[in-house]
Amino acid sequence: MLQSDRLGILRTRYGPLDLLFSPAGSSGYESLREDADVMDVAGTEVPVVSVDSLIEMKEAAGRPKDREHLSFLYRLRRLSSDGELAGAGWDTDLQDLRPTQEPEEF
Repeated sequence: MLQSDRLGILRTRYGPLDLLFSPAGSSGYESLREDADVMDVAGTEVPVVSVDSLIEMKEAAGRPKDREHLSFLYRLRRLSSDGELAGAGWDTDLQDLRPTQEPEEF
């Protein structure tokens, strides 16, 4: 199960944002930062957890909602490594990749 120091959950207009100090499946912020992808968000470069790191954390957490997300993340990783998402950015329509059912609430 989830082995981390939880700081809390922020509810945003885009959905819940789970804040963790040291997520299961990672050795903490420094390792996640080193492996992060950088995305342009409204003209600002923002480090974002890599798909590989997110998969490792969700596999380690083992919660039902994390397991539900894994098929989407495995497919996203495969498409990304095949170059199909290269340079796509945030405006890419990932509708076909979304899980068939909505994840459970936090």
